[in-house]
Amino acid sequence: MRDEGEANHFLGMAITHDHDQGTITLDQKKYTEMIVDEYLETGVWPYSTPVNPKEKLIRPTWEEIRDARSVDYRGAVGALLYLATHT
Repeated sequence: MRDEGEANHFLGMAITHDHDQGTITLDQKKYTEMIVDEYLETGVWPYSTPVNPKEKLIRPTWEEIRDARSVDYRGAVGALLYLATHT
């Protein structure tokens, strides 16, 4: 076994060493960016909540319903849960 120096990555997480403050920081920025890239491309956009109570809701078109069914919500939720519990 040999010393390879300070670790910069471990299991997909970036490791940042701050010797002045004596801290080590782990982050999953690349994984987060991958989730955003994958699911925002399918038309999922952030929306402020709570929604304005005076806003009128309209019935979606069949095309919008078809598009919504093609989004992998289960995959998005799973990726976000993994991110939230493993960082």
